[in-house]
Amino acid sequence: MRHRPLGNTGLQLSEVAFGCGDNAGLMIAGSAQEQAAAVAHAVGLGITYFDTAAGYGTTQSETNLGPALKAAKAHPIICTKVEVTPEQTGDVAQAVIDSVEASLKRLQLEMVDIVEIHNSPVHQR
Repeated sequence: MRHRPLGNTGLQLSEVAFGCGDNAGLMIAGSAQEQAAAVAHAVGLGITYFDTAAGYGTTQSETNLGPALKAAKAHPIICTKVEVTPEQTGDVAQAVIDSVEASLKRLQLEMVDIVEIHNSPVHQR
């Protein structure tokens, strides 16, 4: 598996990411054994970049990815996403902090490598 640098961050991402979203559904609705096996297989192939979000499966993606990573004894680069509601735009920083802290608990991790905003937190007119 080839890897590429992520800008000047020092992170080297595999060219193929392991997506934990709703499309394939494994990390949302698969069994714990299937999830752990898929994560271990991906890591064995050299995939070092896992993409999840609180919004995937209404937090199930993060909740399931944490134990799967532990079972595989894997420590890949983790990207998660936060959603900021229009009601939270008065204090976006706190909304992001709260979201990341909740994600860390679900993922059973002390840190994630990448955090992205998953939506546009403005009122639609």
